[in-house]
Amino acid sequence: MKIVYIAYDGTEFSDQWECEDYEWRQLHSFDDIIFYDGKGNPLTDVLSEETYNNVAKVIVKTDEAVRILHDLADYTGFCCYESIDSVGTWTFKDGEFYKEEENA
Repeated sequence: MKIVYIAYDGTEFSDQWECEDYEWRQLHSFDDIIFYDGKGNPLTDVLSEETYNNVAKVIVKTDEAVRILHDLADYTGFCCYESIDSVGTWTFKDGEFYKEEENA
């Protein structure tokens, strides 16, 4: 027996998680959210634990991006993203995100 998971667009997967992950990524655009590590390098795989464990700064460009970031927290359990509640640059320190002052 072979089980095949088919995404809404017809893409086929042999693994349920890969299929769900693929569909979730298709429904969310991360163009207005930029993640950086502590050295200033961009982190691109928003669903990975490696990104979550290494993120030091998040730039959120739109209100829609804030909503998407909260959806990401709900979907993955990456709860620290829930504290990001507005557009701006957010820095991770002492276990949570803090918004940087715009004129600092």
